[in-house]
Amino acid sequence: MNGIRNIDLCLAAMICATCGMASADVVRLKNDSRLTGDVVSIHNDGSVDLKSILSPELLEIKGESVERVVFENPATPSKAASTLVELVNGDTIPCTVSAYDGNTLSVDSQFLGKLDIKKESVKSIHAGIIYNKTVYSGPNSLEEWNRKQLNVSNWTYEDGVLTCNASGELKMDPETPQHFILKFTLGWQGQPNFKISFADPLLEIGKPADRYFLQYGNAGLEIKRESTAGRRYTTIVQLNRTPDQYPENTINIEIRVDRKESLIHLSINGEPEGRYKDQVAGPPAAGGISITANAPNGTSQQISKFQLIEWNLSKDRHLTEDRGDPKTDALILRGGDRFGGRLKSVRQSEDGMVYNFKSDFQDDPLEIPEAEVSTLFFASPEKQANAEKPPSNIHLKLGGNGSLQFQSCTFDTTHAIAEHSLLGKLQVVRSGIISLEHQDNPPKAKPVP
Repeated sequence: MNGIRNIDLCLAAMICATCGMASADVVRLKNDSRLTGDVVSIHNDGSVDLKSILSPELLEIKGESVERVVFENPATPSKAASTLVELVNGDTIPCTVSAYDGNTLSVDSQFLGKLDIKKESVKSIHAGIIYNKTVYSGPNSLEEWNRKQLNVSNWTYEDGVLTCNASGELKMDPETPQHFILKFTLGWQGQPNFKISFADPLLEIGKPADRYFLQYGNAGLEIKRESTAGRRYTTIVQLNRTPDQYPENTINIEIRVDRKESLIHLSINGEPEGRYKDQVAGPPAAGGISITANAPNGTSQQISKFQLIEWNLSKDRHLTEDRGDPKTDALILRGGDRFGGRLKSVRQSEDGMVYNFKSDFQDDPLEIPEAEVSTLFFASPEKQANAEKPPSNIHLKLGGNGSLQFQSCTFDTTHAIAEHSLLGKLQVVRSGIISLEHQDNPPKAKPVP
């Protein structure tokens, strides 16, 4: 290929790791290496053309070597779309609905522009979504984690990372919501021994308290409930995720806490591990967070990418709503009322968008303001429901819970250009793309003799 050259991926990854490129796209390889640069194009065999400081020419990375591409500084929607349109192939588009005439759904998307979507391509409309709000994102300094005047001499802070080279404790007391999400990355050199407590009243060391805490070390990962009544410690989660399973000496943790239902959801490195019930009566009501590193001198432990997020459960409910009879349109209101029938139109009124819905049990159509609509499912004919999905290799994750599937796409400085099986040719604003994964590479055609 003229102007493009292949390179030894392991060697290139090692070179890139030492180059210290400040912001760039990251191509993660299946051998746990990575390359950084600017992605120029991605082909239908999964190969990636990368502009890199390693070469004046484009680097061609073979498709079978590519696991994932993470794009530089994805944009947050300037005004988060409150509607999510789901297509029959599972793709989702964050947008606002501008019209529906019984055959075509018209939407406006910050990252895709104006789209006219055929009714038979739409599975559902999820309206009135409230997105999760970030309460804290850091770390940003050592001082913000030392509100309790602790001895933090073993801790240091640099470039968004807290490091402890022996044993030490940090605490902060944010305004933790009733339902919340904790995300953080643990790293280590040597043998890790972390304890992260949350929903913690931050009492004196050794004093019983109502709280949760996660422990991670040589024995694996465990989440426990501590209580001041009855049994002091109760194990909620116990997993054999030992440090030797992570050759890069890092692990990404996400914990979702539903205090109303006493439920904890755990994900590791982006993969859900399960939903676990706290069997102890009365969930912890406090909001404090503490980080404890217990390790001998010479062991380095780090924590980074720490986020506390208000978890809006209604958004998750939208995406798991039961659609009912697939032979009719189904309208679900925010108050829980459900109607079967047919959506006739969506139109602009003086007070906002209005859904005109003909119920099976009423003569006159319902005129329902968009603010009262939770979810609208379109009828799914049997032949459509059972139709095979066209194969798609490229999976794009967009801001605002968006996702799209393509066979291939190319990139310029501002857009990704691709042919979508349901929507035709699309131009996706590049800053709206969070990541790209190439899945199920098709077999390459044999060369003609």
